[in-house]
Amino acid sequence: MVNIQHLISVKRGRVIFGFRMFRILLFISLLLVSLLIASCAGGGPPTIYLPQEEQNVQSIFRSGIPIGTINNDNTFMMASIEPSIVAGTKYMRLWLLIKNQYSESFLFEPLKSVSLTITGDKQDYKDITPTSPSEILSHIENERASALISEVIGGVLEGIQTTPTTLTNQRGEVLVINDRAEKTGEVIKNTVGEMTNTTLLYDIFMQSVNSGILRRNTISTSEGVNGFMYFPLYPKGFRKEYFDPEKYNYTFTIITPDGKESQITFKPGVGE
Repeated sequence: MVNIQHLISVKRGRVIFGFRMFRILLFISLLLVSLLIASCAGGGPPTIYLPQEEQNVQSIFRSGIPIGTINNDNTFMMASIEPSIVAGTKYMRLWLLIKNQYSESFLFEPLKSVSLTITGDKQDYKDITPTSPSEILSHIENERASALISEVIGGVLEGIQTTPTTLTNQRGEVLVINDRAEKTGEVIKNTVGEMTNTTLLYDIFMQSVNSGILRRNTISTSEGVNGFMYFPLYPKGFRKEYFDPEKYNYTFTIITPDGKESQITFKPGVGE
């Protein structure tokens, strides 16, 4: 006589076993898909943020890194941005150099002078202020930030001195300048204001104070200071999981001590 309970038990065991195998296979499949996506994503070109050329704003591209320059009557600035993670929080990291071309010393206060507007297809997020230097410094060493600036930004600007540079002036003329002496000569010869910002950038950088994390500084005439500022990438009221930094533009507003307002906008682009 067939044992009904035994048959039921066997079938139940097979169902449970089959269900467990299905879960294991599903987990393995999802894991393989995730690894494949990560591999494809990691193998593609990185996203970089390109400064948009406007009045008084010039874009320079060297060694895969874009740098924007801003020139007005009393200050000269350079800027570059890159996403960064500090203590699990995502930021847009701004590297900013500001040089005093005014006849007097002035006090530059980054927390009060620089703000960020994030612009998207559906919504803008305005007046985002940088995280305080003390909070950033509680998680990273200032020496590490200074070394990064010297290595990355300094290397890019130094390359401009020793490699040919192609420039287009306001009249549409294309100039190829090969070395530092020639570059300086072209500045004098053509008296193109924006070229001065390009040919002597490394000198300006080396003569400025590398502060690592940019803080309040009194800047004397003809002197400069540079450093990092960190802007949180999650605007107030925005759900973190839906914020993709690569789908937005970033406009930094900088109010210089003479009361003038300068802006520079970075748009995402494909790197190399």
